[in-house]
Amino acid sequence: MKTFGRIDILFLGFLGLWAGTACDAQVGEDYTGELQFTLAGNVNLDPNSPLVPRLAFFQVGGLALVDGALTGEYPRRFRFEVTKPPPESSLIEIAGIGKIAFGFIALLPPETPSFLPHLSSSASGTYDDAGVLHSTQTDCNAKGSCRIRTLECTEEPCELLAETGDPSLEQNNAYNAAVSQSTADRSQSLVSYCDQARNCYRQYFECKPGTLGEYDTLYQTDVTRCSLLDESGDGSLFDYRDVTLAAQGFQLIYATRAARIGDYGELQKGYNLIEYDLLSREEFLHAPLTCDKDNPARCEWPERARVIEGEEVNIDLVPPPAP
Repeated sequence: MKTFGRIDILFLGFLGLWAGTACDAQVGEDYTGELQFTLAGNVNLDPNSPLVPRLAFFQVGGLALVDGALTGEYPRRFRFEVTKPPPESSLIEIAGIGKIAFGFIALLPPETPSFLPHLSSSASGTYDDAGVLHSTQTDCNAKGSCRIRTLECTEEPCELLAETGDPSLEQNNAYNAAVSQSTADRSQSLVSYCDQARNCYRQYFECKPGTLGEYDTLYQTDVTRCSLLDESGDGSLFDYRDVTLAAQGFQLIYATRAARIGDYGELQKGYNLIEYDLLSREEFLHAPLTCDKDNPARCEWPERARVIEGEEVNIDLVPPPAP
């Protein structure tokens, strides 16, 4: 599973979800305006918070947002109802399956535009004698408007659980790759270095990031924690990477027809909520790997994922950290 956004461990409620209910005419390219997706429950937010649920889908150049109607006593007892599919621009054609859109649940202000572009970014920085990184990050939109942030950052390494193979391959490798899976409280990463004879050195990392701040980042093998020292330029710019993933360990898939994809299970036409379950530490260390024939370092372990079908589930919805 791709790892998105920042992670916070604040638990925000016991939610129920119904997706793609009723008849086929309610979902897909023959959209008629009927209810397609409902999220219901209680969210532990300040009642005065401006944040509301939004469905976010990846597309070329940025992130497309799908709105819904809130009823009830949000953020306590509420229902979030969606009556439209993701935009056509977020759908990708998969041979033998049909058109699919991949997304997630986010918490955002209601005035957030329906499309968040990818800002072009550049960064430079230096480390001081104490190992603290002083970084300047510049993000610009297509019109040349930029925001400039000065950050002070420190790195926290993740736990190295195990190593296999010859460590010298790290310095003299022909292939290297890293793969990761994450939920709200834990992240697993496998980093591999292999030579052309397919001899490999592998490192197994586990990270428990805890609460990440607005400018912190979780990588495969470490957490970078940053504080903002200064910001100038256009402070209204908002990049799709600024969106916090609200439901770690869950993914939305929209399908234009019923299909089966990998280990997800049977996808129904319309919205599908996928839940991921990380392997235990022992399973992670000993799970059989499936590796790319052209790049032996690019490997994956068995993925546990299931389509949630009309049942109540525990979801960590994550608001952006308080300023």
